[in-house]
Amino acid sequence: SLQIVIFLACTIFIRKLDLRRILIGGLAGIFMNSIVGSYRASYMLTQSVRELFIDLLRRYFVFDTPIFAYYASVTHIAASSIAEGNLRYKSLLAFIKSIFVGSKDILSNVTALISITYFPNAGGGVIPTHFFFWLGWFGVIVIAGLLVFVLNRVGKCSTDLFILITIGVAIFTPRWYLYSPLAFFRGPFVFIPVLYTLLGIVDRVLDS
Repeated sequence: SLQIVIFLACTIFIRKLDLRRILIGGLAGIFMNSIVGSYRASYMLTQSVRELFIDLLRRYFVFDTPIFAYYASVTHIAASSIAEGNLRYKSLLAFIKSIFVGSKDILSNVTALISITYFPNAGGGVIPTHFFFWLGWFGVIVIAGLLVFVLNRVGKCSTDLFILITIGVAIFTPRWYLYSPLAFFRGPFVFIPVLYTLLGIVDRVLDS
């Protein structure tokens, strides 16, 4: 929900954003996230603002989530060497299906599949290791090339739809980089175009 709020704010104030404001907002966001993380850990704010800031410096701005995600990534790599090729390809196909129609199939979730079948983990995993599990180094090259292409388009698109898609890619970065590539494909490239199309239809109906 916070990402949606940020997304809407970017669409409203995009012309007022500059590097200085982005940096200030980013640092403020990191600090606010630490407050939210502290609250979620105990459901009460037991630390002062000064203590939160000191704790943030002590952790080098690192939270538990990326630690768990990187560990899950290691399990992706380890499992790729022992999983049968047939299982890996089935998992990839199940993932592609989940992008468009959703899926509760455990095969579509690499991290959960590996946690149940091979190595327990706490969830997450950086995006390249998902593709390494499916397709080896070829998969890493494919997703890297796709990311470079999409990120190079950020800020260079002229139509409203493509501007929304590139903003969506940026806003959802924590989710698709640390959790699942599903957030990279489904959010910006499926949900946003569908929603944009539906809103356009509604707008034309109301104007007619």
